[in-house]
Amino acid sequence: MESFRLIGNEGIRVIFDRRQFTDEKWLESYFLKIEGKGVSAEVKVDNPPYGNSPLSLFIEMNESWSGWEKNKTWGAMEGEFNLSASYGSGGHIQLAIEIDNQYLNWLACAYIAVEAGQLENVARQAKAFFIC
Repeated sequence: MESFRLIGNEGIRVIFDRRQFTDEKWLESYFLKIEGKGVSAEVKVDNPPYGNSPLSLFIEMNESWSGWEKNKTWGAMEGEFNLSASYGSGGHIQLAIEIDNQYLNWLACAYIAVEAGQLENVARQAKAFFIC
């Protein structure tokens, strides 16, 4: 899968693309982009071999599709990308996607609602993107 997209209300898009794998088939890096009305932010996310990709969070959400109490979170090793998921009433999951450019001192956030019934499809797409 060349890209993995999460689409929210009001034209918000979170796009994972341009993944790079090592010769050993380990995901080395990818780009994350947030697009919306008047906003466009992108960051290259490094994925060192001793870390985990966000795939672990997408799988964990799918396995807990009936709900969870505390926020589930994932963060890139260098802090450039953070992902948080909270479970609300009626099976609504709120994803908070954050790009933090510490060098240029700016932060971009996107919030996307996902229905519990969509988690299996989201996890499947994430797996296709993050695994060679």
